[in-house]
Amino acid sequence: MEQIARWVSEFDVPGGGRADDGADDDAAEGGAAGRAAPVAPYELIEVRFADVGELAEQLTESLASMPDPALRDGTRVVPFEDRGRILVYGSARGRALVRTLLDELDVETGLDQVFAEITLEHAPAETVKTKIEELFDAEQDTGRRPWWRRGGGNTKKELTVSADPQRNTVTIKTDPQRLREIRKLIEEQFDTPLDYGEVQPKVYSLNHTDPVQVQTLLDEMFSRTTTSSQFSFFSGNRTTTTSASVGRLFGQFSFQALPDSNKLIVSTKNSANYQVIDTLIAEIDVPQDAGLPILVDLKHANAEDVAEQLNAMFSEPGTPSGVRRNERGLSAEIRRSATAEETQANAGGGNNNRGGGGGGNNNNAEEAPDRMTFWWSQSRPNPNEQAASNLIGKPRVVPVNRRNAVMILAPRAQAGPLRELVAELDKPADQVMVHAVITEITHDDESTLGVRLASDPSILSDTRLADQSIGGTAAATFSDSFANGDGVLDVGLNVN
Repeated sequence: MEQIARWVSEFDVPGGGRADDGADDDAAEGGAAGRAAPVAPYELIEVRFADVGELAEQLTESLASMPDPALRDGTRVVPFEDRGRILVYGSARGRALVRTLLDELDVETGLDQVFAEITLEHAPAETVKTKIEELFDAEQDTGRRPWWRRGGGNTKKELTVSADPQRNTVTIKTDPQRLREIRKLIEEQFDTPLDYGEVQPKVYSLNHTDPVQVQTLLDEMFSRTTTSSQFSFFSGNRTTTTSASVGRLFGQFSFQALPDSNKLIVSTKNSANYQVIDTLIAEIDVPQDAGLPILVDLKHANAEDVAEQLNAMFSEPGTPSGVRRNERGLSAEIRRSATAEETQANAGGGNNNRGGGGGGNNNNAEEAPDRMTFWWSQSRPNPNEQAASNLIGKPRVVPVNRRNAVMILAPRAQAGPLRELVAELDKPADQVMVHAVITEITHDDESTLGVRLASDPSILSDTRLADQSIGGTAAATFSDSFANGDGVLDVGLNVN
């Protein structure tokens, strides 16, 4: 405890001068007084320029590598960074070795700094300045520079770089060793002629694809970022999220399309990246399927019926579609007459709404008697419902009446199944054998015989029967000529 108290009393003094100087004075005064002063096994040494913690760490590593066990195990270095001092504890020989190292290492580095102006021939001055600061100033910011180059709290900046764009020069202030390193980097790496084979953009000639569409696709893959924002009603904050395409090549390309010449210009930071674009263009720029319809000839079925049935089957929900009904029962003329009468009756039913217009019965929406509609043509599309078939809403079927065929427009993968379906529909219907006997009958006026009696003579005066009939008239008249009831009967007969 006495030793610790003595250390505290020595630490708690104003700075300036090395602690061992005071010890020497005390020893001298003690010698003058004729009595020997005790020799302390430690020393407090002030650090003026170097970093106290880093310096103590390096001294400890140096002592630990000493071959002499007395120096290696008997000397300790403790930093006091707040006071800018280090405590050296151990033998006199070990303390002397530490003092010798401190005299050589604790020096002001600013005294060795020099200025140099370097003229650049190829690289821009601002670019070189940025590269130098990123490489060497990182040592000052992250503590990665050598420990002997570090200073204390008041050490000046070890590297200063200024760029002159007009003269294309950089002015550097640093120590000679670092200046030599910077000159070597500028000559060998930074200020070198450009390889136009690497920086020159590459032009691709497209033969089968649109360059604007290819540019949009490649931009989304390698260059474009998407930003989305979401508002939270609970916290009242809006969160913005920016996402970019993944991959090591993101941001490495620039694309420009020339629609008039059907070309695409690509530039990149590394010419090796063109291999990726070469592969993509070779796979994208290939002859495209024109998407022409296929023509299927029918042998037995009617082209209009087949087209109508297929379009109704593959129509999307909510699309009006239907097929014609087969004629059954009454003839078509009688059905049309009945439909017209029903329509007139419905139209004359009247509308009791005020104003004589508006509501009323909407019979026009009813299904026509000669059409058959299906439930999906009247339902609403449901995006969450899985389609019953991959063909829903895709194929188009048009009849070709001149050759009794149908044209089918569908994706190539679906054309084959549609052709098979048409073949199933184009089959002969059931046949009915009809056995007929044909006879010839001759009919003339000679076989016309008959008797016609009538009380009205005008009925018998038909001119069509004048040459083919025998006719006549008969009349009888009775007159009461006598008083006793007797009379005269007059009868007449006319035959011609």
